[in-house]
Amino acid sequence: MPIIVNNVTLKILSADKNWPVPKYFGACGRIIIEEYVGLPLTAYYNEPWLNRAKIASSLLNAAHTFTYGNENFGFYLTDISADNIAVDLKYNAKFIDLENVIIVDKNLTSKEKPPKWNELHVNADDLSCPECLVFSSVEICNHKISDHNYYAICKILLSLNTNNSVLTGGLLHDIPANILKQYSNIQYLIRQCVNPDGPLTRITAGMELKQLLDIVIQ
Repeated sequence: MPIIVNNVTLKILSADKNWPVPKYFGACGRIIIEEYVGLPLTAYYNEPWLNRAKIASSLLNAAHTFTYGNENFGFYLTDISADNIAVDLKYNAKFIDLENVIIVDKNLTSKEKPPKWNELHVNADDLSCPECLVFSSVEICNHKISDHNYYAICKILLSLNTNNSVLTGGLLHDIPANILKQYSNIQYLIRQCVNPDGPLTRITAGMELKQLLDIVIQ
């Protein structure tokens, strides 16, 4: 059964081209009709850990897709929440509310490029507000590539230290002891994706975390 939302970004990003969004069926004025994907992410909080790992892997894949999936534009999600994400029967996460998206044109002319255009934009976490998602739309737009999508997904949805009432301890909470013993790097990569303090960038940590989760799932 379709659901109706006020969102036009789905006209640009197509599920048929493997974007992690619902299928777009049509529109009436500012209201569009999209596919019903499944239950919200919150419904999976107490699922078996391996099922939650599959969802986490798909979330990290979405972070990569929104950032790199189009050679001309980068799409940065600024309203990440468990309520804005649905999960299908194969544990793939789909972003069902894309009203608040920053779209960055990657093909600026030499005259248009800001001074640090080719440098990776890194979101700086606000340690005084551990639950806040802090970002600057201006800074994101002043760089060809930003780590914002990884920052938002890891901090809001995967962080093991989150105390919010929706996903306390993050989606990957209560990692089984046998998995931690065999794959002790999981917690480290989650922390580095949230707030990198070592040699890894946030994006590299997120990519390595996805690869590790895929190994565990298999």
